[in-house]
Amino acid sequence: MTICQLDECSNSSKITKECNNSGKAQVYRFPKLLKGKSDNEILKILLTKENPLITFDKEIVHENRPATPETNPGLIILKNAPSIPDTMNDKNALRILNKFKGHFPRWNEISWRNSIITITQEYIVIEHISEGKIIKDKYIKYDDPSFNSCLEEILNKNSQNNPTG
Repeated sequence: MTICQLDECSNSSKITKECNNSGKAQVYRFPKLLKGKSDNEILKILLTKENPLITFDKEIVHENRPATPETNPGLIILKNAPSIPDTMNDKNALRILNKFKGHFPRWNEISWRNSIITITQEYIVIEHISEGKIIKDKYIKYDDPSFNSCLEEILNKNSQNNPTG
């Protein structure tokens, strides 16, 4: 079972309920004690924990790079693809998650450690941090025949990287 943490942007009882009811994930709502703190402070706290962080904030890493450690539990960014002009909300987030889960059935068995993954309705982007820089690993469309194997290979590789030790 995968355990994830929602940030303030994605803090939704609807997302939490649907994910938890699946039996494949345990999702925690955003901690009330962190409400009102800056993204910088939140990342410094939540990315030192064990659970991947889920957000709708597509710029959170780029805007707060120094607060994003190289070794982290993983960061999952849900955003609309450029062809979908809607505002990100619970409904769109659940559609994105369900599409992703349908294309990557092992999502709850694999480590997200050290990966920054942006998930949209059409593609995913996997990145990681190395020597203080954001490194793009791969852009993969869902219709790519190597989607599963490529994603799993990169996530495994990133989870093995341990820059601190």
